[in-house]
Amino acid sequence: MVRALAFASCAAVLVLYALRGGSFDVVPRAELGIAAWWIAGLGWAVGVLPRAHIRRVGWLPFAGLLALAAWTALSLRWTESDERTAAELARVFHHAGFLVLALSLLCRDTWRAAVAGVMCGALIVCALAVASRLWPSAFPADLVGASFGTGRLSYPLNYWNAVAAWGATTATIALSLSAHLAPRAGRCVVLAVAPVAVLCTYLTYSRAGVAGTALGVLLVWAFARHRAVVLVHAGAVALGSAAAIFVVRAHPEIARAEGGAGQAEVLLALAVAAALGAATAGATWRLRLDTRWRLAPRVAHRLVAASAVVAIGVGALTLPPAVPRAVSAFKDRDAAVTTTDPSARLGTLSGQRFNAWSSAVASFRAEPLVGTGAGTFEFWWSREARDAEFVVDAHSLYLETLAELGLPGFLALLLLCGGGLFVALQARRGATTSADAGVATACLAALAVWLFHAGVDWMWESTATVAFALLLIAAASHSLGSPGQTAGPDRAAPPRHPYPSRAAARALVIVLALVGVAVQLPALVGASSLRISQAAARSNDERRALAAARDAGATLPWAASPHVQLALLAETSGDLNTAEREARQAAALEPTNWRHRVLLARVLAQRGDVDAALEAFAAAERLRPLGRLFSS
Repeated sequence: MVRALAFASCAAVLVLYALRGGSFDVVPRAELGIAAWWIAGLGWAVGVLPRAHIRRVGWLPFAGLLALAAWTALSLRWTESDERTAAELARVFHHAGFLVLALSLLCRDTWRAAVAGVMCGALIVCALAVASRLWPSAFPADLVGASFGTGRLSYPLNYWNAVAAWGATTATIALSLSAHLAPRAGRCVVLAVAPVAVLCTYLTYSRAGVAGTALGVLLVWAFARHRAVVLVHAGAVALGSAAAIFVVRAHPEIARAEGGAGQAEVLLALAVAAALGAATAGATWRLRLDTRWRLAPRVAHRLVAASAVVAIGVGALTLPPAVPRAVSAFKDRDAAVTTTDPSARLGTLSGQRFNAWSSAVASFRAEPLVGTGAGTFEFWWSREARDAEFVVDAHSLYLETLAELGLPGFLALLLLCGGGLFVALQARRGATTSADAGVATACLAALAVWLFHAGVDWMWESTATVAFALLLIAAASHSLGSPGQTAGPDRAAPPRHPYPSRAAARALVIVLALVGVAVQLPALVGASSLRISQAAARSNDERRALAAARDAGATLPWAASPHVQLALLAETSGDLNTAEREARQAAALEPTNWRHRVLLARVLAQRGDVDAALEAFAAAERLRPLGRLFSS
């Protein structure tokens, strides 16, 4: 019963996070963060949590999150925007609350069920994503695709690269579990549904998704106990997925997100792929390939090492001639794709990444110890941009952290990421059964895939994908305990001197729960008030719009956004004196945000103060010299 509850809870939580737009928006993220901290704090306070003793190594990722939160809070002293940094602090506290709750609820008896639940929830999301392409009228309108003029699959996370990371991570877990689960039916079912995750990744047309999937397969093979089975299963998934992709490519309406014609053929292809996967898993089970073709551990390790050496050697011989061309293509953001085939971009390396990453490196070099403040990379990019592209994030968690929080913030991030990998690696090393080895390998490989995607895109802001990774870390942490080791009056007693001590841990979690709620509540209330004000303004309800904007300002006295809203309302009503005052206040709170200067210039121009308006506009141009507004 407890295992079933762990399975269902993990699956439901992932689906919940994903279906709320990936919980990217501040409102759902704050709601979920407050709920996580409230449950964790109350549970620890009354003694029903944690369900099991959390070993020392399990606290490492949490310590990394706390260090990152502390340095983010400290950056409020020098940040370019208190509002942006406070929002990032709330984000980190959400992640910390989610992790501590997962650590508190799971135990040695439920960690495998939790990982299975994670995979189930992730597959449900992949299936919904593919279904949204086959039956577009049954799902919400793709506003993201319409805004960017692209047919790349972004539902339900509202970002195609996040969906690609989700699909790659899901396929990685499915491959590992299909080669190690004890029941044959479990292996067959898992391998049968894996092509759905691969097709989901393909429909995003994400190069990182392809690379992440390949990395996942490689890592599963390297760390699996049944490597021969992994290879056979990977081949079956590749073959079945290729058939489904071929059918999709034969129906441009689905491939380009222009309609659902051809969904029956795609479903048939997925059914064939599922049958192939199930038959392959059943055959490897019946033929006992996991035991017949299994090498001694020492021989297997040597084989993996030799394979790595051969791969490095082949790469050293074949890659050098291609590297200059690849680097040149990577730097060329304007390389044109002359075909209407959306998958054509998979054959190019051009894009915005080089400029964004080089700008982040330049920002780090300018402020290597403190950075510009959490959440403020957009302002650095605007005034030091390599091109006119509008950029908010550096599209790399690691480089963005260096740019915004300097070396101390990066070290805290390394403690989080490295601690998570270390936990998963220890789980794999400590596995005593094939099933444990498969689940631990799934955690390790999937977490590595997520970390790869975080390095090439803004996965940190896609809260659902972070929750995905944190659940794997929490589950792997509990694989290190002893079976049946749970806390509570009717359970086995924890070690006499656990680390940290039980009393200290309880006090720490309770205090952090209070802080976590206090940090996220203003973000929730303030953002909600601002949206009420904006909605009222669209409905011409001036009084309600003004009252809600003032409420937002009272809730977020450090934020510029309420003053911008008040300035816009005053401008609309013709109260230009108030509009100027509020615009100046917004500019004072965010002195490097060019938008506030443009707003101020517009208000001053309406007042007839041409010289002051030109001065404000010139200040805005200095903060965004390559902006299209100033080049027209």
